[in-house]
Amino acid sequence: MADDSAEAKDGRRLGDAAARLTEDTTELVRQQLREVREELTATLQRAGIGAGLLGGAALCGGLALAAAHQTALRALEGVLPRASAAGVLCTVYGATGATLAVIGLKKLRAVADVSDAALDQARHSTPREPGAI
Repeated sequence: MADDSAEAKDGRRLGDAAARLTEDTTELVRQQLREVREELTATLQRAGIGAGLLGGAALCGGLALAAAHQTALRALEGVLPRASAAGVLCTVYGATGATLAVIGLKKLRAVADVSDAALDQARHSTPREPGAI
């Protein structure tokens, strides 16, 4: 009988220890989640401020571009009729845009080719299991 009582006490102690361990682990996980949430919130706030500042910079850049356009148009109007000056600027903008688009597409295709080559290399260097595709 004494052995049964000792075993019961050991079982209760073991159960209490397991319960405490579970509670401690749960609290530790909650604490870690709180810290991650606080850090993420702070990061998102800083990112929001940065995004707002970039938006303001984009707006200022757009206004500067509009002012530069007006300046160029007025300068050309001193030499050419108004319609011709606008046509010249339109041609310059169109040619510049097309050139930038061609260059950009070439760069993107080059990146895609490098990515495809890296994927092919990764596929060939990865050991395969029998029956894998």
